[in-house]
Amino acid sequence: MREALERYTDLELSRKNDRQGNAWEDDVADRVAGALREAGVDDDLGDLEAWLTEFNEAYAEVGDAFTRLREIMGDDSASGNRWFSDVLTATDLPVATVPDSEAPLPDDPIYDLSRSYAESKARIDRYRTAE
Repeated sequence: MREALERYTDLELSRKNDRQGNAWEDDVADRVAGALREAGVDDDLGDLEAWLTEFNEAYAEVGDAFTRLREIMGDDSASGNRWFSDVLTATDLPVATVPDSEAPLPDDPIYDLSRSYAESKARIDRYRTAE
């Protein structure tokens, strides 16, 4: 059994994958550089490479924050949703009020987020026919 399974196992697979990945990245870089040269961007190629280097450095600085956010979100993002929900619950959101000497809010407003789509559409239709 061991011999049969060893035929399908390659202990060098990780190193081979790394080598293939590096070759692929080099191929893509060569293709992009070739396409830019064909498009006449030869003079700006150095500027583009400098900008990309700066961008990658800036991205590396915030990479830890993205990693922590992914950890918070988890695989199914349920824990992340709970975390965001807890933050929203702990945040004092402003409440819409009517200024003094103004009319009170209507009992049946035209737009109400607590309604379903069908209920909202029916309310808007009633408003339109009352005009």
